[in-house]
Amino acid sequence: MIKPLDRMGTWRTYSIAEGLAGVQIEHIAEDSEGFLWFASSDNGVSRFDGDLFQNFTSQDGLVNDRVHFIHEDSQHRLWFGTSKGVCWYDGAEFRHLEDEGIAGRAVQSIYEDSEGRTWFGGHRTLGYYDGTGFHDLIPLYLRHYQEPPSCHWQQQCRGIVQDLEGHLWFGFDYLVRFDGTSFCRYGEKEGFPKCQGPMSYAVGQEPAGRVWVGHETSGKAGGLKTVNRSK
Repeated sequence: MIKPLDRMGTWRTYSIAEGLAGVQIEHIAEDSEGFLWFASSDNGVSRFDGDLFQNFTSQDGLVNDRVHFIHEDSQHRLWFGTSKGVCWYDGAEFRHLEDEGIAGRAVQSIYEDSEGRTWFGGHRTLGYYDGTGFHDLIPLYLRHYQEPPSCHWQQQCRGIVQDLEGHLWFGFDYLVRFDGTSFCRYGEKEGFPKCQGPMSYAVGQEPAGRVWVGHETSGKAGGLKTVNRSK
């Protein structure tokens, strides 16, 4: 629906005057129909068809107006991670996970794994929804470590990916891996820099499956690492 950017073209600015919900955008995603979705920090989400914006807020059924992340799953449900929980949009209405143990939790990253489970990460939030309910993995994490992930400083999850072996990787204030049974938290002994202050990790993945890890220390630039895991 939206034409690709012309590298020789000119930039156009969109603001509230053009219909955008807010000027502080947390995340951008494109759905399977070609609409662009913009998550605002204080006024819900905007859907853009290439010409006009349509805005959705809590008055329309969105669980909260501070939206951090947008993700479309394989069933074409649009998930929205907010400061007060998650919801998904089926094209007609928003559906909340109200009684699943995640209501009211901050969610900054959403990811669908190879089994069709939808994962959520955020401040003191780590778990997945399998279509029947939300499975909270914080209690399992606390069996190995004294504090939940992202309990200090950034208080967020900056990415979730799955490697070719099926392990899930999470970018919290620690780099965390879940093998389906237990968690592993990475630090200096695994080749990561010695922590001189609060850390923040981001994770991403290339099409070939290699996991990339970036980090920041106390507001200063860090570096990149890759994780080579293949079947």
